[in-house]
Amino acid sequence: MPENELQYGASPYLLQHKENPAHWMAWGDAAFARAKAENKPILLSVGYAACHWCHVMAHESFEDEEISAVMNDLVINIKVDREERPGIDTIYQSALAMIGEKGGWPLTMFWTPDGEPFWGGTYFPPTPRYGRPGFPDGVKAVAETFKAYPDCVQKNVEALREGLADNIVRAFAGEPTRNFFPLSTLINSSELLRRGQQIVIIGDRDDAETQALVDCVQSRSLPDRILNVIATPDDLPAGHPIEGKEKLEARATDYVCERPVCSLPVNTAADLTALLDGGP
Repeated sequence: MPENELQYGASPYLLQHKENPAHWMAWGDAAFARAKAENKPILLSVGYAACHWCHVMAHESFEDEEISAVMNDLVINIKVDREERPGIDTIYQSALAMIGEKGGWPLTMFWTPDGEPFWGGTYFPPTPRYGRPGFPDGVKAVAETFKAYPDCVQKNVEALREGLADNIVRAFAGEPTRNFFPLSTLINSSELLRRGQQIVIIGDRDDAETQALVDCVQSRSLPDRILNVIATPDDLPAGHPIEGKEKLEARATDYVCERPVCSLPVNTAADLTALLDGGP
């Protein structure tokens, strides 16, 4: 049975929501896998401990049994601490601005099961007021649109994907010499938004096992994928899907990430070949 998984977290902000009747999930592969398995849109709610309107929305909606039942029935609920994952917040605040909404917190975004945003806002009241729809009405409308009008959803997805990718590069393009590493990683992030897949190898570049995995990738024609070789996941920006991943059996390890979801780890060239042939 689904449950509120925030009870297992460490973030003080997330723990504030551990008693909500909403079936919150933490950011991670399990939430995206569940969304795909159940073919439901994802609700991403980003806030932080000192945010006034985050607490207001929590009290009005997330603590309400009836509203939480609507959430649990129609969407997969992910709660994120802005202070724990600032990179996620930054990207989706940009997406919100493209929709024509003022940014702020709580950030309320709706995604496809593939982790691509298509609509959102900030604070929503429990019933229509302040010129905003009631939150449960919004959830119902999003779920209905996702099911009945997939072409409309996909148009939003594509427009936001292209806009986010272009904005990321434009924002840093004037500082390539002073910010070489940030620029390169942001370009990678831009391409990940456009193309969807990134190959990440965690290991020492001088290690033979790491080089075997690199050779496996470079021996193939993979024009639509990006290769990153890193010593630890900390070498990539916060909020990257590799965050929290580890080496398998303390050996050089490969993950293939598609937007916010990564494959299971592999650490042999044969397993990596099978993964690349079959996709993440």
